This record gives sequence, structure tokens and C-alpha cells, in this order.
Amino acid sequence: VYNVRPGQVDSETGKRIYETVMVSIHRNETGWEDVLGTSIVYRGGSTTAPVLAREVPEQNFLNPGVRVLGLILMLIVWVLALAALMLLAYLRKLTGIRQAQPWSLTLLCVSSMITSTAIFTLSWDEGAGWEDQQLDSACTMLPWFFFIGQLMMFSALFTRSLRFDRELGFDREVNSHEFASSAFQAARPTVVLLTVTLSVLIGWTIVDPLVWERENI
Repeated sequence: VYNVRPGQVDSETGKRIYETVMVSIHRNETGWEDVLGTSIVYRGGSTTAPVLAREVPEQNFLNPGVRVLGLILMLIVWVLALAALMLLAYLRKLTGIRQAQPWSLTLLCVSSMITSTAIFTLSWDEGAGWEDQQLDSACTMLPWFFFIGQLMMFSALFTRSLRFDRELGFDREVNSHEFASSAFQAARPTVVLLTVTLSVLIGWTIVDPLVWERENI
């Protein structure tokens, strides 16, 4: 690296003479090394780099307090859902729990955790030290967490209601095969909706995924 410095003005021609001083050398073994006894001289004779000529506009970074609040709320959802899952596993043999369809209750807990994870993808920007590639990945994953979580949650509620409706229409003396068939038939809408949603999300991610972009307003 050479530092171009203004020299004396030639009295005969009136032209200023400039000199170049080597201030830094790059070696393959050690990288950049400053030349001993030299330093870059900026305009005006100062060795301190001047500030930028233009002002950097406000970047509108996400407030750290808002980020922490969102992550705390997500953590609360995760803790409550995991506690409910452990309680459900502990009380799984109770008649009331078995009648309440443990698989649908489990699905509700898992879906709430998946939905709340969307908060994590919205909690970061360059102010947190994330690179554009990382933010692109977070933007792409946002609809996956949100829509799959919402679909699973409402599908579980719909399936519970549909199965209750079908079971209440049965006679009292109904065998276990008919109950199992009822549960399988009630779960069909969830499988169909989940397949359609995954197909749309895959196509969206391949064709036109969400990306991070900062614009000056």
C-alpha cells in the first residue's frame, strides 16, 4: 500500500510534485505488515482517518428490548407446552384423559410450539450481528413455522369435533374397531391439508422465497 503525499511546488513550472511512500506490505506467510516508521498521512497532514463526509441515516434496527420480550414470550409458550406434554404423559391412563383424545392434545401442544417459533425468525436484523444470508434463511423459514403450526392446531380442534360428532351418533354397544375407524377417518382432513400446505410451501421456497432487504425511505 502506497500513500500519495503532496510535495513542494516547482518554482519554474508552478506544478506540485507528489511523492509515494510505502506504508504497508502484504506477505503470503504473515499477511499485512506496516512498514516501520511510516503511517498514512491524510489530507490536511493528519494521521487520523477523517469521518465520513455523509451522515449515515438511521437504520431503524429492532430495539433490543422488543427482541428480548418476543423471545421471552416464545420461551413461555415452549415451557407451558412442554409442561402440558409431561403432565399428559403422566396422566395418560386416566379415563378423562383417554376420552379427551391424548393424540389431539399432544398435537395442540406441539403445534403451539411450532407457531411460537415464528417469533424467533422475526427477532433479528443487522443490528444483532446477523448477515444477510442468515436473515434470508430466517425470512424463508417464517411461513413454514407459522402456517404449519396454525394448520396443525386448527386441524386438531376440527378433528376432535368431527370425531365427537361421529361417536355421539354411534350406538352404545360399539366395538373398538369402529372407534379406531372413526379416529382414522377424522384424521384424514389433517393429512390432506398438511399435504397441500407442504406442497405450497415447498413451491414457494423454490420459486420465490422471502428474502431480507433493507431500503432507504
